[in-house]
Amino acid sequence: MLGIRQPRIPDIRGLNLGKSSLILIGVLAATAMVGYTVAQPTETVEDIKPILVADGTSTFNPILKRPEPVPSGVREYTLIAQDKDHEVFPGVDMPGWTLNSTIPGPTITAIDGEIVRIRFINNSPRPQTIHGHGVHQIQYDGIHEVVPPGGEYLYEWEAEPAGLYLYHSHMMPIAKPVNQGFFGAYVVYPKEPLPAAKELLFIMQFIDTDGDGDAAEFYTINARADQFLNDPIQFDLGERVRIYLINMNIEFATFHIHGNFFKIYRSPIMWPETAAEFTDVAGLGWGQRAVLEFSYKYPGLWMFHDHIAEHAEEGLRGWFRVVQ
Repeated sequence: MLGIRQPRIPDIRGLNLGKSSLILIGVLAATAMVGYTVAQPTETVEDIKPILVADGTSTFNPILKRPEPVPSGVREYTLIAQDKDHEVFPGVDMPGWTLNSTIPGPTITAIDGEIVRIRFINNSPRPQTIHGHGVHQIQYDGIHEVVPPGGEYLYEWEAEPAGLYLYHSHMMPIAKPVNQGFFGAYVVYPKEPLPAAKELLFIMQFIDTDGDGDAAEFYTINARADQFLNDPIQFDLGERVRIYLINMNIEFATFHIHGNFFKIYRSPIMWPETAAEFTDVAGLGWGQRAVLEFSYKYPGLWMFHDHIAEHAEEGLRGWFRVVQ
């Protein structure tokens, strides 16, 4: 059985922490030896407003929803790069390279065949690009069109084929902007709606808070360690769940659920032609994606985590609460 302990608290000498943060870290370190108490959830998935557009919200939301078709056939987004401190774990901040103030950046959604138009504004102090995975022309590849501080660029491509993609900075060394949070998901829904399900986006990420390049202090889902231990994700018994899973670790990572199996569709997912595996552990390399579908037969508080023990114990884990 996987032990539940606090993530390793990093060396905080290089972090910009206030007095209250230092006190909290001391409390967390002291309680690490006596176990972890799971708090009651303060909200269910239904209580959180979905992010349907890149609207500048400062708290990343994992809920996904198929967008309504746009009459013009052109779906427009604005992404603004800006440096902003990001809380990885209560009391532990890192200097984030955010898009619209979030890590990960806002989720881009479209329907197969639509045009995606992204206005990128670089308000960060360094040159940046946006590299979107998928089919596009060379001028939109995020390699040649380096955007200087204060500059902007217009990206445009046709959303095809249906599947799960990602976008991220392609400035060297690529591991640096990924560590700092400059990335997000891009989902192309098929023309025909998928079977109804509760849809969630999980992006697995390493975070080196002290920036020494030696090792990650935290492994996270959506850039926060252990967030779903304190706030379990609630499903109804028998409800179909669809998780869009992306690995943005620079190393191999896995995703495992307890007490159940899932169908796993590798990306790009050409629904429903792509054959599915049936398993309880999904393994992904850096940048790989998959879509998991499952429902629970029995109620309870079920754990999910990276099956690489170090990753799980340092933050990549949480609970599903299944209710009748």
